[in-house]
Amino acid sequence: MNAHPSAQGLPLSTRLKVSTAFACVCTSSYLLINHFSLREPTLLWKSPIDDWLPFMAWTVWPYIILLFTDYFFPLMIRDRALFRRTMRAYALAAAISFVFWALFPTTLPRLGFVPTGEGLSDVTYRLLISMDPPNNCFPSGHISIPTVVYWGLCQQWPRWRLPLWASFALLSLTILTTKQHYVLDLIGGVGAGALGLWLSHRWESRGQRVTREA
Repeated sequence: MNAHPSAQGLPLSTRLKVSTAFACVCTSSYLLINHFSLREPTLLWKSPIDDWLPFMAWTVWPYIILLFTDYFFPLMIRDRALFRRTMRAYALAAAISFVFWALFPTTLPRLGFVPTGEGLSDVTYRLLISMDPPNNCFPSGHISIPTVVYWGLCQQWPRWRLPLWASFALLSLTILTTKQHYVLDLIGGVGAGALGLWLSHRWESRGQRVTREA
């Protein structure tokens, strides 16, 4: 497979430190806002698709896999400039999400979607929701950051774009089948990630223009 053609390799140790720092800051901020809302969360609008899709406890596993792409995918972005661009977009997408979660908190009901079985999937799902109250729904951070890191990985390994984006599409559905989010959150998550990428590009373009004019 072919890597990004302009690769100026960034040491794995540096990528590891940056990705770990981002993951720690974003996770702690998410949990803090989720558990201590500044305002009373409003109930989300539910689409017919949300009613049509069934709850499937076993999809908690691909749901968790999608979550971990936030951490592991940046480690596979070797090009220095591309890594910087991706992580800047990561920070911007996260900041956009934090603003919505803090100022416009949303929630959804979980009644009827908590499995009572003793299977591993059921137990894992109950553990997940015990740590993650049904707030911070829009936009879905479970989608916004993967949107960014999938983009970065696709730029690094362009020959793998199709299977990567296909896996993103499939894994994204798990936020709906675990009843953690509604379709509106998914769309908002993609939008937040795309906006983060656009702002990152604009930031870089402006910096390059200032450098040329200096």
